[in-house]
Amino acid sequence: EVDPHEPKAFAGNPASTTLLEIMGLCNDVIVTNGVDGREHFTGDPTETAMAAFVDRQAGFEPLRARFQPLDSQPFDAERKYMWNSYRTAGNSGYLTLKGAPEVVIGLCTQVHADGAARALSEDERARLTAQANAYAQQGRRWQPASPPASASS
Repeated sequence: EVDPHEPKAFAGNPASTTLLEIMGLCNDVIVTNGVDGREHFTGDPTETAMAAFVDRQAGFEPLRARFQPLDSQPFDAERKYMWNSYRTAGNSGYLTLKGAPEVVIGLCTQVHADGAARALSEDERARLTAQANAYAQQGRRWQPASPPASASS
């Protein structure tokens, strides 16, 4: 977990840089100039909130300027995720993906922990899914409504 309200702890967390990159790069907001002359983020409310957070932590535009956009797949309600790909300054590919936790966790085969990538165990997958569900119950993420119960005859 990363606590965004503790700036020093957030900055010292090994996941914070990657989190900021995903939040800033896997994002379709547009930066516009408001009537007040200041820059504003325009787009999906969740994405504008992420962009504002990235802007406060690392600077939204400076972060994005470090990566060259290559391709993207916009969010799709059926697929429940989106992705954007980039080229880094070191000429490596960099893919960012975000979406519904149950889908994203299901796509993962590895976890980055303790400074290295390793296989994601089924126990870890279950813990991540349980944590995502707990966050949803706390109102920390959007959760689709349950489908209507089938009518019985």
